[in-house]
Amino acid sequence: GLHVTYDTLLSLTKEFLESINREIKALEDALKSENFRIATGLIHKLKGSSGNLRLNILSKLCKDAEVVIKQSEVPHSLLREIKNEISLLVQRIK
Repeated sequence: GLHVTYDTLLSLTKEFLESINREIKALEDALKSENFRIATGLIHKLKGSSGNLRLNILSKLCKDAEVVIKQSEVPHSLLREIKNEISLLVQRIK
């Protein structure tokens, strides 16, 4: 299998967290305009990226949010939890 060093994972995680605010903003904009198809794609991408980086709590929150968005609903409380988890990760990784 693929062997990834801790440093590589840390570096990839930092890159991910630097770009995630743009992704969250795009997600919120899509949800505001009720473009659930775009929102589903964005949350699915976040779920996959966070899962690949072993950010399991974030990945699970995104998975739960994806279920809600696919029902054409806005997951307000899950979005708050996602943002909180991102803040915690950013603090932890600095």
